[in-house]
Amino acid sequence: MQEEHFNIGDKLRDLRESKGLTGYQLARLAGISEARLMAFEEGYATPTIATLVKISQALGVGMGFFFQEHKPPTRVEVTRADQRRPAEEHEKSGEDELYYSYQSLSPTFPDKRMQPFFIEVDCVDIESVQPAVHPGEEFIFVLEGTLEWRGGDEAYRLGAGDAIHFDSSIPHRIVGVGEHKPKVVAVVYQPPGASS
Repeated sequence: MQEEHFNIGDKLRDLRESKGLTGYQLARLAGISEARLMAFEEGYATPTIATLVKISQALGVGMGFFFQEHKPPTRVEVTRADQRRPAEEHEKSGEDELYYSYQSLSPTFPDKRMQPFFIEVDCVDIESVQPAVHPGEEFIFVLEGTLEWRGGDEAYRLGAGDAIHFDSSIPHRIVGVGEHKPKVVAVVYQPPGASS
């Protein structure tokens, strides 16, 4: 059975067009290149979580908009393990390279500001990763493996059972350490009305 993915690009293009914005205008508002935005919309690339926060703020929606399915609003959501859908993965190359795979753990809860993800982080050289910066907070809990986190002048190695909570306006990077990709649960809080 082929795994179903969230198609962020179609939702992004439809929302941009419904707001009457050109690709150039949205790219400027989000602080990314127009070419990169078009790659997301056309399905050639997947935005990092930090970039998705910036795009959603520029469009005036919560990041959860890109993971919501058309279901009746609810105040309680249960997502079974076999119901998780990853963001589409693409070859890694170029600006804002995606060095992890992620799945929304809450695809149907409406108008959320807190977005939980299951993430598998690649084991790469931390210097090769562009720092992420966006308004809000992040909380990361390591399920298995070893993770390296760097932000500002601080660096931490986190193992299974460790957690980190930080202000995501600090330029930060995370990578896996060792031979196996660490698995984490990350919760990204996007404050209402925050601008990138």
